[in-house]
Amino acid sequence: MPQSDRLTLSVSQLNGYVRSLLQADSLLRGLCVRGEISGFKRHVSGHLYFSLKDEGGLVRCVMFRQNAMRLPFAPRDGMRVLLTGYVSLYEAQGQYQFYGEGMERDGVGELWLRFERDRARLQAEGLFDPEKKRPLPRAPRCIGVATSPSGAVIRDIVRVAHRRNPAVDILLCPCRVQGEGAAASIAQAVQTLGAQAVDAVIVGRGGGSMEDLWAFNEEAVVRAVRACPVPVVSAVGHETDFTLCDFAADARAATPSNAAELLVPDVRDALQRLDGLRETLRARTLRAIAEREGRLSRLAARVQPAQALSDLAGREKELGALRQRLGAQARAALAAREADFGRAQARRAALDPPARSGRRTSCSCALPAAAFRPARSRCFWTTTRGSKTHEENDLRERHGRAHGPDGEDRERRDDAGGDAQGLRKGLRPGREAQRPPAGGARPRRKAGKGRLPHAL
Repeated sequence: MPQSDRLTLSVSQLNGYVRSLLQADSLLRGLCVRGEISGFKRHVSGHLYFSLKDEGGLVRCVMFRQNAMRLPFAPRDGMRVLLTGYVSLYEAQGQYQFYGEGMERDGVGELWLRFERDRARLQAEGLFDPEKKRPLPRAPRCIGVATSPSGAVIRDIVRVAHRRNPAVDILLCPCRVQGEGAAASIAQAVQTLGAQAVDAVIVGRGGGSMEDLWAFNEEAVVRAVRACPVPVVSAVGHETDFTLCDFAADARAATPSNAAELLVPDVRDALQRLDGLRETLRARTLRAIAEREGRLSRLAARVQPAQALSDLAGREKELGALRQRLGAQARAALAAREADFGRAQARRAALDPPARSGRRTSCSCALPAAAFRPARSRCFWTTTRGSKTHEENDLRERHGRAHGPDGEDRERRDDAGGDAQGLRKGLRPGREAQRPPAGGARPRRKAGKGRLPHAL
């Protein structure tokens, strides 16, 4: 057949023609398809992307945002649904899809039933207890990763970890993450990393359908994660994907990159915090110094050193003058007391009868110190001459009171000094001096009644 006679179409023309054929078929419009949701994903735009499958096949499905907003429930993997819509071709990729316009529940899928059954059984054993979860290390030095060596997961983890902290080490233990034998391979990798000198372990893989992620729902993986001696972070699939490994791990990350962010602290944030603490400490120190300087300045303004020294010198001079005055007054007072004491001794000697008569006498008793106080004395004097009469004694006593030893009139001397009368009154407390009645003899007085003892 000549080349000019053949029909030649471009790829876009071919996809457009097939799309028009599909849209023109009335059987493919208003169609209802029954199947189990797999690979469900909700885009940030609000569109839903998933697949419907059964035992023999799979079809790609799309539900746009305006239709997804009217759904009375949240679709998820493993759910059996009745999807109403039409079939068309996505020309950019040359792939036909089922465009859903409505969705209803149609029971639960087989995988979802198995998932719920295994989760209830393992949870009853306590493998998912929150009390058993361990805290993540604050600054790990080495992190173990159990994933495929050829996938994008390990590259994302290394890139994020070294960006946040270049000093952290990443130890990879390769394993299968999908297909036959994947569960045993993952469990063995977790056990191997737990025996190494690592601070934490990341178990993960990229996103996929429920069937793609099913290896992380196997009981062997769940028990290996729970038995690991170091904390484990599960990073399986995307944020909307959940596996039993997520429940058994000590922490769940939405993505593998997020797992690296959870474990590795950003050194730049730490340095910024240190800079902030340094600035805070510096500001507080300067403020404290300024407050102390202000207080010192106020105290210095209140107390002038030169003025204080001048006041102190004046006080010292005043104290010296007071000391001199006090010494002079004390010496004058002492001299006056000594003079008074001398005069008192002289007067006592003048009043002593033995000094006037020149006769020696003897006392019949020893005089205590109290005999010279104004108290009553019980001592009696006796004369050495027993021939003297009482009248002579009274006469001598009156003569001694009126005259001194030199014959001077005692009354004139009392007028000049004024002390003899007070002394006589002091020697006889409570009693006034009595003169003998004129022309008669003085009555005899008992010895010791307020008088100094004397001898005739």
